Amino acid sequence: SAIKKAELDREKAVMAARLFGTSTTRKNFTVENGVIKKYDRTIKDVVVPKGLGKVVGPAFQNTDRINSIVLPEGIEEIQKQAFGWCRNLKKITIPQTVKSIKNEAFIDCPRLRRIVLPDSVRTVGIDAFKGCSSLERVSMGSKIKVVPDYLFSGLESLREVIVSQDIKEIGRRSFAECPELKGLYTAENNTPTFHKLEKVGERAFYHCGS
Repeated sequence: SAIKKAELDREKAVMAARLFGTSTTRKNFTVENGVIKKYDRTIKDVVVPKGLGKVVGPAFQNTDRINSIVLPEGIEEIQKQAFGWCRNLKKITIPQTVKSIKNEAFIDCPRLRRIVLPDSVRTVGIDAFKGCSSLERVSMGSKIKVVPDYLFSGLESLREVIVSQDIKEIGRRSFAECPELKGLYTAENNTPTFHKLEKVGERAFYHCGS
């Protein structure tokens, strides 16, 4: 019937918007000096357009509306608290151009379960994942040589972290109080030997499951 066809067409349109971000355009954003400052939050599954800016600022902070975000190639930095308090954020795609993720970038994103930091990322800030209570698996890029203080501290659901074989420093309480953590692994699913490890901070693995 015509009604059923209309409903089917609407469902297809919704799915296309979610998959390809067809409803998210430049007019949804405010950019100042290359920093994405504001997003009007009309779309729950966000695909940020290419060429919008190089830095993710506070545009996505403190909202219940966003379920997923795809960042485009060209983004180089995720600022402090950029995705803080995104209470329904379940998935984020970070491109191979991002080099730096600042302190508390994903603070209190309680529904985020997995995250992949690409090989382009060189530094991750303190408390970047603080309060991500559902986070189970993290893949850290091969160029990250320092696991900063408190990075995964207190994440009760965290089970697995993939790290570089060339890690030089594991910060203070970086994995403390992660009772479900089974271990650290390399991208090849091996237990790392950490032959370049120079420093392990105080209580780095305090009250861990492994």
